[in-house]
Amino acid sequence: MNTDIDETIRAALHERADGDVHLEGLLAGATRLGKRRRRIHHALVAGGTAVAVLAVGGVLSAVPWGTAAAPGVDTATQPSAATTGPSTPSRGGSVSPLPALPSEAAAVGAFRPPYVAAAKPLGQGGRVGTGQLLYLDAADPAAVRMTWSTGQRHESLTVVRVSDAAAFSRYEVLAADTEQGLVAARRGEPLPPPVSTEPVTFDGRPATLRLSDRVAGRQSYGSLTWQPAPGTWVQVVLHVDDQPQTERSEVLATAGLVRFDRVRRCVVGFRLAWTPPGTRMTDCSFEAVGRPGRVATYSGARLATGGAWWWVNTHNRADLDTSGPFVEIDGRRIQSAKNAAGYAYSGTQAASLSPGTPSISQGDANRVMGHFAPITGDFPQAWVQDPLR
Repeated sequence: MNTDIDETIRAALHERADGDVHLEGLLAGATRLGKRRRRIHHALVAGGTAVAVLAVGGVLSAVPWGTAAAPGVDTATQPSAATTGPSTPSRGGSVSPLPALPSEAAAVGAFRPPYVAAAKPLGQGGRVGTGQLLYLDAADPAAVRMTWSTGQRHESLTVVRVSDAAAFSRYEVLAADTEQGLVAARRGEPLPPPVSTEPVTFDGRPATLRLSDRVAGRQSYGSLTWQPAPGTWVQVVLHVDDQPQTERSEVLATAGLVRFDRVRRCVVGFRLAWTPPGTRMTDCSFEAVGRPGRVATYSGARLATGGAWWWVNTHNRADLDTSGPFVEIDGRRIQSAKNAAGYAYSGTQAASLSPGTPSISQGDANRVMGHFAPITGDFPQAWVQDPLR
């Protein structure tokens, strides 16, 4: 969704600029970073677990979320209506938050998956990777895109933000029940070797701070790893595109935005009227994308059939590769190629099936999308935890 990124950066530049600004160069850099993020997330999906950004040709997909909205529809930002649970979240750390976005820029704000009051947060008996529950959050006023993904005994939250100087950056919050499990939460993508490793104290607990230099074709990164509660390990990984090394203070400040005090449930805005026999849902993902004056939301589900696995996601129709080839399934025109399938519906909305390794057959992929049914009722009342039921 490069247009989302461009809108946000333009708003930030007009707010901050004191003189002439070379928009084309800045926007080209942001666009390149957006494309790199697509490639990174596609590689993570190939590792075997859930990430909300998937590729079918040029398909970008994620997880729908909004207040009283059909799946994939841009929703007016309504923080007071969308916020549930305690009014003041507890901090994951004790560092002051990073600068907020300019007023014209698009922040995700209070849009979140539904709050589960009866569930116990991390540190109070909650455990990551169970029951499609989401334990991670970030109180980041500069966030323009937030993506949650569940996994088996781990969970991830990816946040894309625009800083006070309109620099575009990304960070991941990973949680697992063991320190080794954080590797699975990163979907097997290795980080560059750190140039420095430092023991620190964060939020009163021992932690490890690592920094790397920027290498060709990749961002510099910094990470903080600690155990906020027995049986839970958390790692914050900050990626920065426009400087040779991520600053120590940036990593600590970003970790200070992490929250663990609310539990939410991942729900999706669609049903699948047909899937191969024995199919079950294993994970889900949810994404909110900030745009000026509104938030666009998307949803997806990871499904398994025997040893095969695959994702179904909703997304913006503009991100669907419409070059074909196509097949007709019960009167629907389904894009069909390489065990993937896509289906455009309701004007700007679309859905896609992205294959895992191994995946289901092309015929089954086409048939699944031929029986894709978007939920048009209000969120969260009409949305479902499992699209197979």
